[in-house]
Amino acid sequence: MTWPEIGPKSHYSAEMFPGQVIVGIGLGPALPDILLSATAGLSGDRGATGSVVINRRRQIGCVIGVSVPVALLGTPLTKIRADVLSGMTPVPATAG
Repeated sequence: MTWPEIGPKSHYSAEMFPGQVIVGIGLGPALPDILLSATAGLSGDRGATGSVVINRRRQIGCVIGVSVPVALLGTPLTKIRADVLSGMTPVPATAG
């Protein structure tokens, strides 16, 4: 399966979940070793700071790694709203 096949009507359990499980199986054992090797050369009093720095960089990398493809390939929110709202029944507003 390729990413272009996944769309608004895709089934999560059949199309997204298996890939996420594979990523989790790969990252789960690897991440502690990566973090340990990144802070191995630091003294005891600098270990916490080194851990914070490496985790911050990892999180920024994840944000950029997700946001850039979404910005380049994503569907504008207004189109998503129109698609979702076209299939919904309006609910009358009540005075409250």
